Amino acid sequence: MESYLKHPNLAVVNRANGGTNTTQSYWPDIGTWTPWQDFTAPKLYALFTDVVDSEWTVRSCLRTTPTDWDGEFFDEDELEHSVITSQIPPLVNVALCHVLRYVKLDKTHSLNLGRAGRTYYEPGGDRRFKADWALCSPIHRQGSDYNNLRYENLLPGDSKLSNKWNSSWYESSDPTTQEAWKDPVRQILHYSDKTDRRYGFLITDVELVVMRITQMPTSTGIATTRSPREQPSQGHSYNISSSTDISMLSGAMRDMSMPSSSSHKPGGPATDGYRIEYRAIPMENHGKGKRQLTVHLALFYLTWMAGMGQGSLSATYPSFDSSWPLLDGTFIHNTTGLLLKKGKNIEYPNPSREDRGPSWVTVGSQEDGEPALALTLEPVVSLEIT
Repeated sequence: MESYLKHPNLAVVNRANGGTNTTQSYWPDIGTWTPWQDFTAPKLYALFTDVVDSEWTVRSCLRTTPTDWDGEFFDEDELEHSVITSQIPPLVNVALCHVLRYVKLDKTHSLNLGRAGRTYYEPGGDRRFKADWALCSPIHRQGSDYNNLRYENLLPGDSKLSNKWNSSWYESSDPTTQEAWKDPVRQILHYSDKTDRRYGFLITDVELVVMRITQMPTSTGIATTRSPREQPSQGHSYNISSSTDISMLSGAMRDMSMPSSSSHKPGGPATDGYRIEYRAIPMENHGKGKRQLTVHLALFYLTWMAGMGQGSLSATYPSFDSSWPLLDGTFIHNTTGLLLKKGKNIEYPNPSREDRGPSWVTVGSQEDGEPALALTLEPVVSLEIT
């Protein structure tokens, strides 16, 4: 499957004029902006080896055949509808369907990356202040009547022209360029806050920029003392897993007694801003056998993580390669949502909840007289099982 997600993208010709980006004073502030160290081709491949190496069974045409007109655009609307809509989401969505079938979840789950109009209803609302893109699932929706049914946005994204935004502009010493870089990022933070989602993305005609967003609670005072380019120290353990069981339980998350990870939870902690980890993937990336991310491959990874893994917004996240035990003795991966036969880095999916976490307690005795232990949700947020 991986090789199909590494085909070259449509060559484009940008004839759009420059201009200013949408902005609002109430959008959240950027706390830090640093490279997403875990979102790399080798680490993601290690987590998804079985599915991305699976035999590609799709034989139909995955994208519309481009004409000489399709790669040329003159404004953002044409970029979205003539280039991105026809060339990017179709292949990502087919890959999602393929993997859901491969892990035998296609009867209970469905994911689709598309336009965000299906995620809100606001008569007369200004479309400029809504996300352009949304990942949706039938099991995450609001309303039940025909006229008020709307899906929750599991992965908000926005489109920009490359001559109006580029991820590298944050390094610019020019104040005007710095401001032009900030506004689209703050726009994604706004969507993330409103949807309670930790992942988001910006896509232009030259790059895809994926993001993981972390709250910076006011009580920590972090945002007032650290520049946007500084990286707070984090401890990460990374182990290549060879024990992935390519199956998954539709009720696995309920076994963890976790609250909904997709519905917005108002009244959260006040923040001094948000820590953003990002990874920029050039549109020109392609090539079979190369250990690099392409736009299609990166979007597949991100949509799966947002739709099937833990996706709620928080101030702390478990390690990228960590898992949590289920009642049947298997382990669910915190990032991918896939079941593992063995779990080594055991971390509670929501470390920010200080009142919840794994703890071994004695519940009786075994036949040999040794104490019988059970894993319960107590005030310990991580432990190592050997």
